[in-house]
Amino acid sequence: MRSGMLLLYMLTPILDLERGGCSPDVNRYNNFKEWINRCNLIDLKPEGPFFTWEGPKRSNQEKLFKRLDRVLCTPEWNSLFGDASTKSPTKMHSDHHPILLDTDKVEGNAQNKPFRFDIYWMQHKEFTDFLLKEWDKDINHHQMLNLLTSKLKDWNQNTFGDIKQRKNKITRRLQGIHAAIDKKYNPFLEKLGKELD
Repeated sequence: MRSGMLLLYMLTPILDLERGGCSPDVNRYNNFKEWINRCNLIDLKPEGPFFTWEGPKRSNQEKLFKRLDRVLCTPEWNSLFGDASTKSPTKMHSDHHPILLDTDKVEGNAQNKPFRFDIYWMQHKEFTDFLLKEWDKDINHHQMLNLLTSKLKDWNQNTFGDIKQRKNKITRRLQGIHAAIDKKYNPFLEKLGKELD
């Protein structure tokens, strides 16, 4: 039987994990650190931006950054899931970076990836015409779907280009912006990040 515990924790500031803002409540931070130690918990620090939350910029203060979100586990859980890792992907439409927990290392194979219908295709003005033109009522549905799959992939590539590549490029830019802001607040980079978000 597997035992152990994993905690996904939020709103848990620790004194040395914040920058900017007004003076912190030192007792609150020390109590939380003591609780982690008393419970013998391990902090699985995520790969990615160090600070997971950003607050507003107030007058006469530096912009506030904190590492509020974290993954804590018991030593038992850590030994059961030795390959577990955490990532802090780029935040989108939020003031928090999400934390992604992966308990397995699984190698993906792009050739075995199933076909997926992308909802944004239906928003394209030529999609309905394309579908009506390519759909052959005289072929059974199973064969038609197989034929349509490859045609849809080609149409997608010719119409939209490589969306995944464009998304990855924007995500890398956002990661660079967040990494730079982690080191030193920059209002220009903050504005650019919001425009890309």
